Amino acid sequence: MRVFPFSFPVQGHRPGVYIRLRFTGVPCELVNNFDPRTPLLLGGLQRSEEAPGYMQLRLKRHRWFPKVLKNRDPLVFSIGWRRFQSIPVFAIKDNNERHRMLKYSPEHMHCLASVWGPMAPPGTGVLAVQKLGGDAAHWRIAATGVVLQLDASVRVVKKLKLVGTPFKIHRHTAFINGMFNSRLEAAKFEGASIRTVSGIRGTIKKALGSGAQAGARDGAYRATFEDKPLLSDVVFLRAWVQVEVPKFYNPVTNLLAPQSMQARAPKPGRKDAAADDVAMVEGQGPLENGVAAVDDREFVPAAKFCGRRPGFVFTTGPRGLGYYEDRGPSAAPGKKPTPLVSGASAPSVNGAVANGAAAGGGAAGAAEGASAGWVAMRSVADLRREAGVGAPRNSDSLYRPIERRPKVFNPLRIPASLQAALPFQSKPKLEAKRKRKTLEQRRAVVLEPEERKKVSLVAQLNAIRNAKAEKRAAQRARYEAKAAKKAEEEEAWRAKYNKEERKKRYVEQGMAEKRKAKKAREG
Repeated sequence: MRVFPFSFPVQGHRPGVYIRLRFTGVPCELVNNFDPRTPLLLGGLQRSEEAPGYMQLRLKRHRWFPKVLKNRDPLVFSIGWRRFQSIPVFAIKDNNERHRMLKYSPEHMHCLASVWGPMAPPGTGVLAVQKLGGDAAHWRIAATGVVLQLDASVRVVKKLKLVGTPFKIHRHTAFINGMFNSRLEAAKFEGASIRTVSGIRGTIKKALGSGAQAGARDGAYRATFEDKPLLSDVVFLRAWVQVEVPKFYNPVTNLLAPQSMQARAPKPGRKDAAADDVAMVEGQGPLENGVAAVDDREFVPAAKFCGRRPGFVFTTGPRGLGYYEDRGPSAAPGKKPTPLVSGASAPSVNGAVANGAAAGGGAAGAAEGASAGWVAMRSVADLRREAGVGAPRNSDSLYRPIERRPKVFNPLRIPASLQAALPFQSKPKLEAKRKRKTLEQRRAVVLEPEERKKVSLVAQLNAIRNAKAEKRAAQRARYEAKAAKKAEEEEAWRAKYNKEERKKRYVEQGMAEKRKAKKAREG
């Protein structure tokens, strides 16, 4: 083996050395709107990472994020070299390998999230945020995770419970209404297991047409049960249905639009900070080269948001909190105010960027990121907040006191022929009520002289026994009362003795401490 005396470490380009790279197929907006203050990271993608598809992520809500994440709320993911917005569907894996959908992300544990987007190799780190604007109050990272697998046949299911009522019953066969809306839906569940509230199991046999039975509506079907149900019974069906993962992919293209020139706020120790404050109070913009920039936009002061105003934006500007005239990104002098609620949707900065966002995954919504040229999809909460409406309130979902009448069941009646065939152990032992008294109840019993003597002797013996039992019970009660009184006196004496002993012991301890302290002072 040949050993070289010198080592040649691998190293890249040294500081100060520049290289030139040539790219093809780059949009012209990236060159026209390039900002040298924003660094660009260069990387490469494999051929398998260019095709879109379903990805399964193991996601966990970040511990600093104040709320749990809602299912189907749009999130901005950063996976590998890509940043895009997608709609995740949360799920958890049961013991039987079923992926059960979750309405919200767990608070302190991981969950599975299925998203549609460009493929990334398993093991790639995932970071998710709700909004890209870092200037928002209490901005936090929403979730972190890792890519588990790339599966095009991902199957997420949710629980389905359908309820119906019988309208016709013939022995163990019943016709059910109200569970399905069409005959096609009922035919899809033929052979499914159903159950009544009283616990009778059954099976869906065949879907019925609207005129097949009297009283049948669209979606009615015929079912058989183990026992005869009642018209007052409620029939329900429990099933699992597949949840479709939306194919929404909105790539973040904020580098294809002009960067907003935001002036840095003056430091507290600067000399012209006080002048800027005075200019802001007088309704002018911050000082630029010693001259205050005047904000000539129309202004309507407001202490709080009072609804949408077409052509205005509600924000905090040079004149205070209120409605400012919306003139686009470059309207306000100096630092551009951050809009809180927009009265009219902001126009797209670049038509090509807007078209690219729409082609990437459907209609995008909010004015967030409009100044950067990228339009993000808004969540349902953002839409309701902008429209000033709350969550829908379903009266059937409200809790109210339940009042149920007690169910009275018919008595069990066994035919006489069946009773004769049953063994004696299984035969009913209940006798029917008689209209007349039996012979034993009606007949008179006349005792013989010897029998009368025996009955009187037994009665006398019982009387003597009862008298002795009463005496023993009274004596036992007096003894228990005397013992309880004695125990109470003994307990009182013991408590008093313990109290006196404690006093003596405390006095002796106090005297010993005094003597000890006196010796310490003398010594």
